[in-house]
Amino acid sequence: MPRLAKGPYLKQRKQAGAKSIWYVIDGEKRISTGFTTKETPKAREFLEQHIRGRFIQKPSPDYYVQQALELYERDVMPKHSKPDDTKRYLQRLLEFFKGRTCDEVSRETCTAYERWRTHTGKPFLGEPPRDRRPVQPSSVRRELATLQAALNYAFESRKLKHPIAVTLPPKSAPRDRWLTPSEAARLVMGSLGCIMAPYSDIATKAERWTIWRREEAVVSRHLARFILIGLRTGTRHEAINGLGWYPHTDGGHFDIEHRLMFRSASGAVQTKKRKPPAPIPDKLLRHLSRWKQQSDSLFVVSYNPPTNDDDNAKPAKGKKEDAKLGRVTKAFNRAAARAGLGPDVTPHILRHTCVTWLMQAGRTAWEVGGFVGMSPQMVQENYGHHAPDYLRETANAQPAARF
Repeated sequence: MPRLAKGPYLKQRKQAGAKSIWYVIDGEKRISTGFTTKETPKAREFLEQHIRGRFIQKPSPDYYVQQALELYERDVMPKHSKPDDTKRYLQRLLEFFKGRTCDEVSRETCTAYERWRTHTGKPFLGEPPRDRRPVQPSSVRRELATLQAALNYAFESRKLKHPIAVTLPPKSAPRDRWLTPSEAARLVMGSLGCIMAPYSDIATKAERWTIWRREEAVVSRHLARFILIGLRTGTRHEAINGLGWYPHTDGGHFDIEHRLMFRSASGAVQTKKRKPPAPIPDKLLRHLSRWKQQSDSLFVVSYNPPTNDDDNAKPAKGKKEDAKLGRVTKAFNRAAARAGLGPDVTPHILRHTCVTWLMQAGRTAWEVGGFVGMSPQMVQENYGHHAPDYLRETANAQPAARF
């Protein structure tokens, strides 16, 4: 068995007719301290400095953040599922870090970037003008995470001599907002152009909602389909827009014959945001059968879902009839406003609502996670308190007493 390396140590070198000198022996290297045996304390200090110097990271060459971002944009960004979002993050980072070397990225510069993007505190010297609207710390965290990925890729590409850590803002607390069945119904009605108005029940004094009026010009049946699919399956925004009636290369599809939903195309690369296949819920299946008979488009959620009733909606101007939809945030926000729901109701709340309803129905975290594409741990941590028997046995496990 080979002997372990001893590490740097001092050793005297004696020569006839000359003073004994302390040397530092470091592997095959022999470094003279220049101190004699009478100056042993100074020689030991020299050894300590040598050992500390071995572990000090040497600075990288003049490699700039802009170069790291451009390298990441060229090699990595095209492989992302949302390259447009990544490009936007890179542009914001470049505005602030332009002219800075990678070695200048530190806790202080990351904190300054957060202040710049959130418009907190007074402007600092060297900070770009705050000509953009402020963003939330969660957005800053995504942008700085992109910077960390770019620096890591530069290190792996041997552009940097050592890895550089980026300080991220703390994670925001998970949202606990979800829709009640009544609110979900109002949201669907809002997508169909109905403007909802509240009133009080005379007998119970409870709040009720009714259709005040309906605007035919703002009917968005494609948004109604989007909402129903999201509520019943918990599928993510972009995956819903990619669902088709038949297998294709730009997303998943519904197999109505076998009552299965495939959230991604066959052979698609799986990322952290999993898109597992799942059975189609019965309450959604009856809608899908009707929609398929009425649709001329490949995609389930399309601008021109013709119907056999009073729906005469036409595709929006400039939109292709058989093209995959992008974001539906604006249409969703308008529908939520017509339904009397606040700005905290976003498209992602459909996924939260689906998971919450399943947990309230008594399903296990393992079953819910497998259906919507979450890990059981995430389901338990964020939605476990919605289970009807959550910690009930533990709460009732106390010994019997007279009080």
